Amino acid sequence: MMALNIILYIVFICMLILVIGVLYFILLQTRKKNDLLESYNQLLRQDNQLLTRQYEQVILELSNKMLQLASIQDYLVNVRKELMGNVIKTGNLSLFEVKSSFKDIESQINNRSWDEFYERYDEFHGDFIKRIINVCPELTVAEVRLCALIRLNLSSKEICILTNRSLRTVENLRFRIRKKLKVDKTINLSQYLSSV
Repeated sequence: MMALNIILYIVFICMLILVIGVLYFILLQTRKKNDLLESYNQLLRQDNQLLTRQYEQVILELSNKMLQLASIQDYLVNVRKELMGNVIKTGNLSLFEVKSSFKDIESQINNRSWDEFYERYDEFHGDFIKRIINVCPELTVAEVRLCALIRLNLSSKEICILTNRSLRTVENLRFRIRKKLKVDKTINLSQYLSSV
């Protein structure tokens, strides 16, 4: 009987050691998985921070380009006014020739700036311009430009400054975009455009 108790005691201790060993092994595996998950989460956070910095840099770059464009447009307006004043005073050039020349210059500068803007914008936003045109082909060039700026979460006033348009014009364009895209007034246009 005593031998049976000793055998049971030894079996019990062996089982206890085995259970403790299994639990310890499970604990080590869990720690290893947690460490891997923590490393993975840390990498995700770092990637997210990098993407956020890149996004902010691109937004800043786009805003700077738009401000440069607005500055160039303002300069051209001032030069045109000055030249028109001189032409009227001296009468050397016809008013039509001067206006035609300035329209050509403005058009060239504006088209180059917007082409560069579209290129940079599509690099970062994954061909948004093409997607929005596919969604609604009847959008005008001005409306597509405004969609891109709205998608950047720019306010109407900021868009006015960047595009050299009045607030009323920008608001009218926003209204036409909503109408063409069939976006309800209760839906945030910027969020809708971000989902396109």
